[in-house]
Amino acid sequence: MRPAVALLAAAMFVAPVRAAAAPGDAGSAPAGERALETRLLAPCCYKQTLDAHESPLARELRAEIHRRLTAGESAVAVEHDLIARYGERIVASSRDDPLPGISLALLAAAAAVAGGLVVLLRRWARRRAQAPAPEASPVTEARQKGGRDRYDEQIDAALRDLDD
Repeated sequence: MRPAVALLAAAMFVAPVRAAAAPGDAGSAPAGERALETRLLAPCCYKQTLDAHESPLARELRAEIHRRLTAGESAVAVEHDLIARYGERIVASSRDDPLPGISLALLAAAAAVAGGLVVLLRRWARRRAQAPAPEASPVTEARQKGGRDRYDEQIDAALRDLDD
């Protein structure tokens, strides 16, 4: 095998191993690092989470989180310290968020309305099945037989009087 090909093959296998072992990388991240970075906003703008933001402050905070977690500090302690330094605004989603409760209540209300509609429709169907058939009127009977009834005669007489 040529030396250049052997060197290229070795580089292809060694580079991924080195990248996985690089400090601060996802491969060697301490437990909870990624989760903590996604829960906290970058304090420079409060618009993106630390894991996605690329400002110098966000990079510093990511490095600090990595360093502190690697040193054995708990993710909860690091989070509380950052909240104490930057305020509650740094938290991306509040634990006291009412949205899950509201959506659960709306879902329960929708289920109750759907259940009520089912009961109502069943009642209507039962009443319709139990109701006697309506009696046919003289007009309906005459129309079904293809003949004329007394109302037809009255209308024809009234139209003749208008023509005169």
